[in-house]
Parts: sequence; C-alpha cells; structure tokens
Amino acid sequence: MKPSHLIVLASILASLVYSIASARSSYSTLAFSQYQLEKDAPVTKSGCKFCHSSAFGGESWNKFGTALKTQWEGAANRKIQDALYLVLKENKDSDGDGYSDALEIVAKTLPGDAKSKPSVTVVELETQLKKLGGVDAFKPALK
Repeated sequence: MKPSHLIVLASILASLVYSIASARSSYSTLAFSQYQLEKDAPVTKSGCKFCHSSAFGGESWNKFGTALKTQWEGAANRKIQDALYLVLKENKDSDGDGYSDALEIVAKTLPGDAKSKPSVTVVELETQLKKLGGVDAFKPALK
C-alpha cells in the first residue's frame, strides 16, 4: 500500500474514532448536567461507565444503562433527557446495592455499579433528595 493511501486511511479512521467519542461524550455530558453532577465530581470522571460496562462505551451496558436504554427506546421519538428522568422515576436499584438509582445520583455514585456505593445512609440521601424537590429535580427543562 502506498504511503499516501495509508495517510488517507489513517485520517478516515481518526475521524471515525473522534465522531464516536464525541457522540458518547455528549450523552454523558447531557446526563451529568441533567443530574446536576459537577464536572469535577468523581462520578463524572467515570465517563461512559455511568451507563456502560466499559469506560469506553460500546455495546455492553451496565444494569442502569440497560434500564435507561429501555426507557429511551420505549416510545417513538422519546428524547434521551426524558429517558434520563423516567429511569429515576421508576425508583429502581439497578445495581442491587441497596440504594435506588435516584439516591445514587444524589450521592454522586454510579447507579449501575454495585461497588460504587454511597457513604451515607439511605435515610440521609432520601432527606437530601426531598430537599432538592424529589426526582422531579432531574426532570428535563421544558423548551
């Protein structure tokens, strides 16, 4: 293969990787914003692991991501913002660690990873969630 062809092939591959990474980062950025997670919070550094089994995203979803994907695909034209809200309204504990997904969002832990557990009690987190306005604090803004 000619060097010029290798350069073209490398450029195409780099563009493809960049577009996939950009799409993924926009979803996680949207989720972190809607869930009121600061950019420097440890959970935001997890990137794609918020919903996926891998930090790089891909086809393998963790249990929270699977629930989110089910909500997103559950109705025609449902926006990701609505799915992010509805998955919390279900009041499930996706990873089975004893904390609902909404409480894990309040605690800034990963709702799809049982090893990422809040360091405070359920009662304390429920009080914090209530002060925020309940799960509706994570409802998407109307446009």
